[in-house]
Amino acid sequence: DTTFNHPFATNDAVYDAHLLGDGKILVAGGLCQSFMANCTPFLFRLNTDGTRDMAYTVPLDRPGTADGFVRSIEPLTGGKFLIVGDFNIGTTRSQYGRINADGSIDPTLPPVFVSSNFAGRDFAIQPDGKMVFCTERTINGELYRLAHRINADGTPDPTFRVNFMPGGFCTSVETLANGKVLLAVNTFSFEPDEQPLRRLNSDGSLDATFQSPLPIGSYVTSLKVLPDSRILVSWGDSGSPRPTKRLSPDGDVE
Repeated sequence: DTTFNHPFATNDAVYDAHLLGDGKILVAGGLCQSFMANCTPFLFRLNTDGTRDMAYTVPLDRPGTADGFVRSIEPLTGGKFLIVGDFNIGTTRSQYGRINADGSIDPTLPPVFVSSNFAGRDFAIQPDGKMVFCTERTINGELYRLAHRINADGTPDPTFRVNFMPGGFCTSVETLANGKVLLAVNTFSFEPDEQPLRRLNSDGSLDATFQSPLPIGSYVTSLKVLPDSRILVSWGDSGSPRPTKRLSPDGDVE
């Protein structure tokens, strides 16, 4: 569509986009001077023709000399958005932030730098406003493996803890209306293979009633819970992608 004139240059990175009700588009990524280097994080609102809406500005800066970007956008109630990436809010480095409808930073969610492995990971928001992030984190001096949860005010929630897996790393997460959590996990080459798709109870313990059809040793690249509670799973094994599966809420292949 040649009438869509976006403002990005060849080396810029676009990681996520969200279509707004009026046809405008929120676009997240990094403005990069060279291929994936010297990147300044951005969250722009584009008009319907792709041009930048200059009335909407989000005050994000590069985190010192490191490359910055916004990786994901998730809509919240009241026209707000949660963003995840690696950026400075003011002079403080952070890996998530809450944005008001006008693009200003919501100060009720304090900026936090979790770890160098956090910024590109998935996250999901629960119906009660709590947020589950697909990466480990040290809370109260203890390591919370695979994933952690924060309250709506940004404070860590120590009541959610994954403790049934010895290794691996989280690749995708989805929250369910009943408070349970779908968690996708991959393992490192030096670790025993694990089941890559699990359903957790609200405290992070294993929900043994969910039977995943994916073979042990395969991997999940993304999850999507549909409005009817069925699950789309993108997955692969032996380094090769496989056809997307649609699962029932209890894990049966449809």
